[in-house]
Amino acid sequence: MQIYPTVGHSFFRQDLGTVATREIADAWDRVVSFLKRSFA
Repeated sequence: MQIYPTVGHSFFRQDLGTVATREIADAWDRVVSFLKRSFA
């Protein structure tokens, strides 16, 4: 589990116009990595 203390709830939604681009990129990397391990 990863907590991003500087961003609020639902920061991953693209339609919010968020400025948390570093956190979103990190979260996507973690999601893709998890899925690759889970379905390998």
